[in-house]
Amino acid sequence: MEQNKPFIRLLRSPYHFYFFDVNRNQVVRVSKKTYQNLQEWLETGEQPRMDRTIVNLQERGYLSDFHVKEIEHPMTPVVTDLLQTQIHSMVLQLTQECNFRCSYCIYSESHSKLQRVHSDKKMSRETAYRAIDFFAEHTTSVNYPRIAFYGGEPLLEFEMMKELTAYARKVFGDREIRFTFTTNGSLLTREVAEFCLDNQIGFLISLDGPEKIHNVNRRFAGNGKGSYETVRKNIDMIYKNYPKLWDGVSANMVIDQQYDFDEITALFDEEEFASINQFLLSDMDDIYSVEKTVRTTSFQAKEEYHKFAAYIDYLKNGDYTGKNWFEKDAVMGLKKITSEMKPQNQLSERSSHSGPCIPGSTKLFVNADGLFFPCERVSEFSDAVCIGDLDHGFDTDKVLHLLNLGKLNGENCKQCWAFTHCTLCARHADDHGKLSGDFKNSFCNRVRYGMERRLMTYIMMKECQRGEIGS
Repeated sequence: MEQNKPFIRLLRSPYHFYFFDVNRNQVVRVSKKTYQNLQEWLETGEQPRMDRTIVNLQERGYLSDFHVKEIEHPMTPVVTDLLQTQIHSMVLQLTQECNFRCSYCIYSESHSKLQRVHSDKKMSRETAYRAIDFFAEHTTSVNYPRIAFYGGEPLLEFEMMKELTAYARKVFGDREIRFTFTTNGSLLTREVAEFCLDNQIGFLISLDGPEKIHNVNRRFAGNGKGSYETVRKNIDMIYKNYPKLWDGVSANMVIDQQYDFDEITALFDEEEFASINQFLLSDMDDIYSVEKTVRTTSFQAKEEYHKFAAYIDYLKNGDYTGKNWFEKDAVMGLKKITSEMKPQNQLSERSSHSGPCIPGSTKLFVNADGLFFPCERVSEFSDAVCIGDLDHGFDTDKVLHLLNLGKLNGENCKQCWAFTHCTLCARHADDHGKLSGDFKNSFCNRVRYGMERRLMTYIMMKECQRGEIGS
């Protein structure tokens, strides 16, 4: 008799057989025979009649064929209220100017298919003050609101940063407010360090590896000279002279996988300051790029080796004890997927994939013209992701549209086994200024591949912890 198929994903390690139950959000180990029966069920639509394990699993609530009935983000009914009182973070684009010309930057004319370019446009004092006022009025329910200064290179507007910090403290009064900024590191001086120390301001520095690697992509505007030595000296100055400030410093490393893995990670052995509070590792973002990034086989192989080494260290010592941030990142990823595997009874009838933030509430990016966007990673030249401005406030309809991106290709989302762990957001649906389900679909295989890798890592760790490998 024809039966509905269970909503599962089959998985297998070299030693055992599993399935990921989408409704229960759990990985379940089964025998080879049951695995084969489940495989046949998925292929033919006919439930095996003689497998007692399958019957037992069904009695315990597993192998349900239930799918989400309607795509809708659970926060949809309260979005309007959240935008009024719960903006957690505001990012101010002080300037579109930068003293670097990084080859992979979304503002690089040669890189971007949207032809975003650096300019000399700056946020006016009036716009900045209005943005801070708006933020103060719409973050009354947030305990620790944060203002982040962004560019271009925000330290080109250091005097403006100082003025806006003082103004924000005045506006917020007794309420605690936190500040950060993102910088290329070339303009860090003792004056900047002293200001940050006095005002408890943390910052993120971009650093893409040792000199040879960093200088390939991160060069000064005008002369095209590599920036590593300048940035290194400035980081070292802060590291050696401002230990209290150093605790609030983090770094972002954009990985160019065309280069050798060992050459990139050599930074962690060569530089004392590489013990930095946190390195954020990210692959080159090619969403808006003319050319797609290349991930070499050699890079992947070495990366997987180091991840495995980190996992072994984690199992032996209860945490990672080394200083290679690729390995640290792997362990953090393992902890994340472990925390995400929380058992549940069933998917909700009305739900949405987990990628979209709450636009404007999670973060509000205000560009130099006073336009609103969900974050600094979307294109500010795209009307599709513009969610308002300082003159008119939020465009709630647009916010709701971005929040419910799954509706663009709802049927595909409903059938996807990685639905509840999907990371696709507004920029993955922005096709030349228009939201597109087809464009969003082009990233779906990437999401499923990544989720399967995370699940296999999770399985491997469980096998090691239980001593099941080889049994």
